[in-house]
Amino acid sequence: MKNFTLQFVFVAATLLTTCGCSKQQFASPEKKLTGKWKFEKVTFQKQFSLCNKDVSDDFKGVSVEFKNDKTVFYTDTNSGLVYAGNYDLRPLSNGIYNYAGEYTNTQIGYELDINLASGSDLKNYSGENVSVTLKKIFFTETKNDGFYSYHLMKQ
Repeated sequence: MKNFTLQFVFVAATLLTTCGCSKQQFASPEKKLTGKWKFEKVTFQKQFSLCNKDVSDDFKGVSVEFKNDKTVFYTDTNSGLVYAGNYDLRPLSNGIYNYAGEYTNTQIGYELDINLASGSDLKNYSGENVSVTLKKIFFTETKNDGFYSYHLMKQ
């Protein structure tokens, strides 16, 4: 029995040291967002349509770099343009009534606003349903012509 206990403790200690989680996994979405990203996939869906169109080719050669100070750089190597601006990542909450009839705000995700300029040329993204992991960013955007879905990968 003593031998079994020693083996169990050894296996448990080995698993904890080799499979432990990094502190970065528990970092805030703002910290995870910091860094340079490239567009992996972008889809577009026209209003009142059921079909998505892959428009990823329009974003090939484009990278986005988020800085800690809430500045952002959007580099398009195809056109040679660099856009600079700022971003805001904020919690999205929804008010609900709980079982006791009390009104509470519950966080349901994040919103991401990106405002960019290159000379007189402006680009703005207003992301909804934002998800930020260590290696990927997902968000959707509603524009006048339809709905966009963005998938970015950390470089």
